[in-house]
Amino acid sequence: MNLYRFLERNRFYALYIPLTIYWIIIFVLTTLPNPNVPKLLDNYDDKLKHFLAYTVLAVMVSLILHFQKRYKFLSEKVFLYSVLIVSVYGIFDEVHQIFIPGRSADIFDLLCDISGGILGTYLSLRFIKRRENRKIPKKI
Repeated sequence: MNLYRFLERNRFYALYIPLTIYWIIIFVLTTLPNPNVPKLLDNYDDKLKHFLAYTVLAVMVSLILHFQKRYKFLSEKVFLYSVLIVSVYGIFDEVHQIFIPGRSADIFDLLCDISGGILGTYLSLRFIKRRENRKIPKKI
């Protein structure tokens, strides 16, 4: 069985549960107070972490939007809604960090979140299009 069919048939266990767990982990990690550790080159590392975390988040969100059956408008405009959902969460995440000791809102973190969301959505849509463009021989 190929990955596309597996995700389509097992979306609850393969997509919904992992996304829920992943999203909780992101929220918990961004809610932990940040110790006062000197940041020299760590700032670039922080931006990369934001970018990669939101790339993975967007892959999961866009696959769920594609495979869900309830709301057709979501599966028809996966790119738009996936980037929108991830970006709005990125904004929420940055604002909520204002209230966490040792953390702050950072526009560059948000830009990395949104950029990661765009890349993750693009990558998952490439995966979906590749599957849809594959020619399946018809039985006669």
